[in-house]
Amino acid sequence: MSTDAPPAVDYEFSTTAETIRMLCELLFEKGVTEQALARRTGIDPANLPVPDAVFSVGAFVRLWQLAVEVTGDRAIALRLRSYFPGERTHFLVRISMYSRSLMEAARHWVTYNNMINGAVRFDILEQNREVVIRFVNLSARHGCVWFSEYDFSMAIHIARRLTNTPVSPVAVRFEHPDPGYADVYESVFNSPVLFSQGDTELVMKKEDMERRSVTHDPYLQSVIQKIAENRAVNTGVQGTGDSLVFHLKACLARGDARLEAVAGEMNMSKGRLCRRLKSQGTSFTRVLESTRKDLATDYLRQGLDSSQIAYLIGFSSPSSFHHAFRRWFGMPIRDYVSQFTD
Repeated sequence: MSTDAPPAVDYEFSTTAETIRMLCELLFEKGVTEQALARRTGIDPANLPVPDAVFSVGAFVRLWQLAVEVTGDRAIALRLRSYFPGERTHFLVRISMYSRSLMEAARHWVTYNNMINGAVRFDILEQNREVVIRFVNLSARHGCVWFSEYDFSMAIHIARRLTNTPVSPVAVRFEHPDPGYADVYESVFNSPVLFSQGDTELVMKKEDMERRSVTHDPYLQSVIQKIAENRAVNTGVQGTGDSLVFHLKACLARGDARLEAVAGEMNMSKGRLCRRLKSQGTSFTRVLESTRKDLATDYLRQGLDSSQIAYLIGFSSPSSFHHAFRRWFGMPIRDYVSQFTD
């Protein structure tokens, strides 16, 4: 096994994933020493027992590489749970486990995933009788297959636990080419798996997403959700305006970004929220518009059409979104898109 020093640690994106601890335990069982682990990945083993320890996503990628090399299992991200007989999950996954339905669980996943892996985002698109969960890689330098493999296999594992049924996707699509173990994908998802696609997506039946959860626990869900919200604000957000953006994105994902709804998410009255924002020289309307602008340009670069984007950022119709976009940027959407597609 090579002992070359790892490249400089990249802290542009970070993770607190329980997956890191699982992979490290597996490597230690396989005979990898703490010194070798640190040399190859840049991960300090002394930080592994610390619940709130943050690791760079670059180090996480190198850890996956080392795990594949040591185990000889190229599909380890799809099968990682099989190496651990117990239930090992990040505490945020518990929020999903205690949700009322698969759809609510998915929305929690979308809202809080950035606390687990900052290089990844999920979007939910409702299309007729299907729900599309889209995986978005936010960092070009961390374009490995392991994140999407693990996240989607974990999502299906949770869905089957929540419903106590062998629920399966309609289809699973990956941007990366067939890595050479398509049979493992098919055994995990029990559905058609397509490679070299335009997007990485998990396609579910809407009726399955509306299934009631057999693990729903409203009390435990509310307790853990409050912990997650406080942690999000205290660790990654400093001012009320930034905290508002975090909660706005969650409310937009649920289709309700009214002042009352967002203030309730932040555990404060409408008046208190408005006064805090005013003291910082801003307003709810201004932050909402700025958040919509940022999300709109991000979605356009992903290739979503205006109807999808209008829905995702809370406009009543595509035409309303078109009018707002022209006001924001002084040009129609097609002209904006042409700037980065020509």
